[in-house]
Amino acid sequence: QQQQLLLQQQQQSEAIIPLEPTIIEEVPLATISEPITIDTSAALVKPKVEPMPIVTQKTKNLRKTIPISSTNDDKKIKIDP
Repeated sequence: QQQQLLLQQQQQSEAIIPLEPTIIEEVPLATISEPITIDTSAALVKPKVEPMPIVTQKTKNLRKTIPISSTNDDKKIKIDP
């Protein structure tokens, strides 16, 4: 049993080690040359369309709350004296 475990560990380490350098070398070259440019352009276009309305909604809500707080402060100041 112990020998089998050692053999499995050795096989795993041997199988994992050669995969790491090949992946590190091949993937960046491929991603840098073509996929990254395509992914970034597509990713930048899609998110810009989606979050914009969300941001405008948030800013509208903030703008609505800001004048209300200022008017409340003005009323309080006028009422206090």
